Amino acid sequence: MLFRSRVVTTDRNSFFLNKNNPYIELSTVDPDESISNNLINNQSDYESGVIVIPSQLIDKAIQIDKYSCSIRFICLVDLFTNLFYIFFGYILGIIFGVISLFGYYSTIYHKKSFLFCYLLYQYLQLLAKSVNLSLVITVYSNSDYTNSTYTNMTNNTNSYEYLDKNEFIPTLIVSIIILLCQIYVTWFIQMYYQLLPTNDEIRSLTGNRRI
Repeated sequence: MLFRSRVVTTDRNSFFLNKNNPYIELSTVDPDESISNNLINNQSDYESGVIVIPSQLIDKAIQIDKYSCSIRFICLVDLFTNLFYIFFGYILGIIFGVISLFGYYSTIYHKKSFLFCYLLYQYLQLLAKSVNLSLVITVYSNSDYTNSTYTNMTNNTNSYEYLDKNEFIPTLIVSIIILLCQIYVTWFIQMYYQLLPTNDEIRSLTGNRRI
């Protein structure tokens, strides 16, 4: 097979997709097999790189090709970030790094279970960043003074900073931006997860043959 495989839908429209696309892999039959499959027109189609996929799955196949590189980039950024945390003694970085690898491998082997672990990790990140924003708002809104002074019993005046409200707006803006980025990443991973073949779609593509 060529690096790019030509997919022909039922209305004969042609699309060029990566041969590692899960819908391509599931639709590909070894021409030496005696088992027939209605997704391949004939052996000459197989040899020429023409694969027929049900039209209702074409959009999902195209989108997986479109977004796989972006998902891999997100997973790699997560992985290197967690490796950075490990360097500074953040033990949970090891666990999070492994989960990031699961996300990366899910784009190669198209395992929904791998991506599910990574998606769950993203939802936990979303929860943590939401709590962080709530704490920022709560702490600063409940602070009554800043750069205050007090006099102790020996009449020595001491100054201290409790909370600097001048830092509230920048901190709030940064927290909101981080949360919005996390919402987008979580939505993006969720969208890709839904593009991967379901069990019913796998059965419809493979028929009774073994994969």
